[in-house]
Amino acid sequence: ENVVEHEAVSISKEDNPEYGGDYKRLLPDSIKEFASEIDDKLATIKVCDPAIGSGAFPVGMMNVIVKARMVLSSYMKDKNRTLYSFKRDCIQNSLYGVDIDPGAVEIAKLRLWLSLVVDEDDIKQIKPLPNLDYKIMQGNSLLEEFEGITLFDEKLIATGDKSMEQQVATLTQKQSMLQREYLKLHSKNKLSPALQMQINEELKIIAITLKKLNKPTHREGLQMSIDDVRSEAMKKWNELKRLRDVFFNTTQKEAKDELKEQIKSLTWDFIEATLKEQVKTSALKKLEEFKRSNIKPFFLWKLNFADVFEEKGGFDVVIANPPYVSVKEISSIDKKVFSRVFETGKGRLNLFTLFLEKGCNILKKDGVITFILPEGLYSNVEYQYIRKYLLDNTSILFIGLFSKRVFEAAVDTSIIGAIKTKKIGQDFPVIKDLKNELTVLSQDSFYKFPFDLFTVNLDGISKNIVDKVLNGVGLKLEKVLELQQGIIYSGQ
Repeated sequence: ENVVEHEAVSISKEDNPEYGGDYKRLLPDSIKEFASEIDDKLATIKVCDPAIGSGAFPVGMMNVIVKARMVLSSYMKDKNRTLYSFKRDCIQNSLYGVDIDPGAVEIAKLRLWLSLVVDEDDIKQIKPLPNLDYKIMQGNSLLEEFEGITLFDEKLIATGDKSMEQQVATLTQKQSMLQREYLKLHSKNKLSPALQMQINEELKIIAITLKKLNKPTHREGLQMSIDDVRSEAMKKWNELKRLRDVFFNTTQKEAKDELKEQIKSLTWDFIEATLKEQVKTSALKKLEEFKRSNIKPFFLWKLNFADVFEEKGGFDVVIANPPYVSVKEISSIDKKVFSRVFETGKGRLNLFTLFLEKGCNILKKDGVITFILPEGLYSNVEYQYIRKYLLDNTSILFIGLFSKRVFEAAVDTSIIGAIKTKKIGQDFPVIKDLKNELTVLSQDSFYKFPFDLFTVNLDGISKNIVDKVLNGVGLKLEKVLELQQGIIYSGQ
């Protein structure tokens, strides 16, 4: 409480992250004891905004991280801990973002550059701006495929290896499953021509692969071939990561252009290898246009942000104010894709529900997600699927409500924070207007409501009524009155 109180005073006094003041006196001893460990966590945290827009959220997150590290400097002996170095480190190591709009991506980069330049210590020795092309990227955050075709196969760079017998067993099992699915759909007259073609194509590929694997005279040679392919893919993978690291600090235009071409070539190598593996080479011609323009209607998270997923298995924090786009404004083609790709892509979906699921998907275990979302999320029937997803896959940390529209949106908005782990009996606060007025609710109680409604807007009286209903207190309506007739439809 003292820290929070002092924070408010320091901001009103002077909004300067270098301000030390009485932090050493006010912070608890545990901060001093674990200052180095805390600083290391802040230095290596991975944060992503999958709908980055103008970059306001990442810049805000950077300021929070930098301010915390400046406070910790009171306990560190290193004299090279400067505001500029912290900001540059944060931009290089911690911040990631994606947006489908190329213009928004450029604005977000500019915003980060400006936030860095203003804290340059010596204007005469100003350092070149870092290259953010592979930190803030253009793409469709929601899709990792093109026309139903997967574009990046993680098995290409998998460190583990399967024996020939394991590969045969896996493929045989998949073959049997597809055959059963085919017969089941056919018997129920649900086998559309498109689905029939898809299943037959998959079965054909499996049959060809099994034939090669089971051919005794070529088994040893084939295994060597598989090993060679994986070895070559791993070399390219490591080279791709190295080039991206080098590119961040490269200043000469010719060198930058050369690096960008090498990175682009290696990235497309993985896409082409995946398509060839799936026998989808016809899609390569359609993708040529995207290859030339470098504007993509997809985003390959584990390929583009490989360092994050290899090091941590996902982001530590995902933050966003995603687009609110109703089902009426989503094309029929996209709706079909979303319904297949997303667990929550059902019914009267909205893009913000898909972003929320994708945000959870790219989080590491125990990672934290915080979004600005419409209040309708908690009570509208059409959002029942995302509510169920949150209840089943996360533990809600808090929900913030507002009596007035504090964000520029056409609907009432709120803030929700959750952690990617499921805790039984999890309670969380509902905070109103960012004040101490809060209600504590049980996440598990929402399962008792139809459509998994989140009862977060209740006042004290309403909450007592709901608690009585949930606990079976009181009489059922049928015990109090007799309903003779409802609305009569005249047919006119």
